[in-house]
Amino acid sequence: MFRKVSLSLVGVIAVMAFASAAMATTIQTTCASTTPIIKIPAGQTFSLTDVTIANGDAVPASVAITDSFTNDVKYIVPALSTQTQDFETPIKFVVGPVNVLLFCTPADAAIVVTVQGRFSSQDSQD
Repeated sequence: MFRKVSLSLVGVIAVMAFASAAMATTIQTTCASTTPIIKIPAGQTFSLTDVTIANGDAVPASVAITDSFTNDVKYIVPALSTQTQDFETPIKFVVGPVNVLLFCTPADAAIVVTVQGRFSSQDSQD
């Protein structure tokens, strides 16, 4: 009536590693930051799925997210407003190692940028 099912520890770890690789990554920073918004490791890519920019400043903000090679997204966000974009087809940045940079005018801590996406290996069909 009942079957005994046994899983090896290696099998469980492999399933956990696959599940964590497919999970979305959320990164939040401000326009005052001078560090890369995303650090893509060697042999990996990052597929950008969502961007939210909350401009708490009293002036409009110009925001660019770029891998400095092939892909970038740019926004003009009105003063004291929030803009969100969900990409039906994710923006896939170049294979790492590479830093994805954030450029803002003004470079103000009142402007909060949140990105979401997935890291994947170079040969995956993400």
